[in-house]
Amino acid sequence: DPFFSLTRFSLTMAQAGRARVAIYDVAGRHVRTLLDAVYAAGPHLVEWDGRMDDGRDVAAGVYIVRASLNRELVTRRVVCLR
Repeated sequence: DPFFSLTRFSLTMAQAGRARVAIYDVAGRHVRTLLDAVYAAGPHLVEWDGRMDDGRDVAAGVYIVRASLNRELVTRRVVCLR
């Protein structure tokens, strides 16, 4: 899904446990870790402001969102428009 300055991802934890959501560029380089913690079961909302871990804006392009929820791995593609 395309976005300009902020995008939101909803995720649902089937049971309490570790959740990690990270952003990668299409070459597989790590861009940003959005969360990495233990979360309760249920729905959660994660936001990405289009910035790297160091605070710089990312370039326009395609990025991969990788969510690891307990032992389940989910990936999505997002498009950042500038």
